[in-house]
Amino acid sequence: MVISEDLSSKPKRNPSPKLSQCQCEVCGKSLPTQSSLEAHLVAAHKITETPQGKISHFTCKTCDKHFRFKAALKKHEKKHFNDRPFKCASCQNSYSTAASLEIHSNVHANRLKCDACNKAYSCKALFQKHIKYMHENV
Repeated sequence: MVISEDLSSKPKRNPSPKLSQCQCEVCGKSLPTQSSLEAHLVAAHKITETPQGKISHFTCKTCDKHFRFKAALKKHEKKHFNDRPFKCASCQNSYSTAASLEIHSNVHANRLKCDACNKAYSCKALFQKHIKYMHENV
């Protein structure tokens, strides 16, 4: 949808002691930034063009949710397909991004195992604390 009203002036800004707001000229809703106002225009009013030009947006084909950035849409779309191609070699866990798998992999790295109860730690300080409070002076 193309907005036909004259919105050539900048969005109305309502000064506030805490935060300036941009106001939607269609419904009057106040939004904190120009970017969030544009996202609102697309999502709430299906307005994709103003006199200033096209509003950049990307739409999820599954749920119709709108995003300002393609990367945000791509991340969102993974939720619909539960695609988890990154598998942990040490356990059954799988992840949607390589970064998530790498964070998880730290769980298996440099494990310190307690001989008394088989509990394992990747942090030496926590392992020592465990020994002190759980197994010393018992």
